[in-house]
Amino acid sequence: RVIKLRVPLDEGFSSSAANEPEPIPQLPPLPLPDGLPPLGDLPPLPDPIEARSDALAALAPSDD
Repeated sequence: RVIKLRVPLDEGFSSSAANEPEPIPQLPPLPLPDGLPPLGDLPPLPDPIEARSDALAALAPSDD
């Protein structure tokens, strides 16, 4: 019973994958302006939670 259920699914996926290209269109790489460092050399982004708390602290009136 499990094999009967799985075989048509596997056949459908394998046949579509073998006969058709990926359904998602391949987008060309985005052109980067000259002077930007490669992605590997970019500084790490600030922690989202820290950035959010900093933004809230900047917006909220300080009670200190």
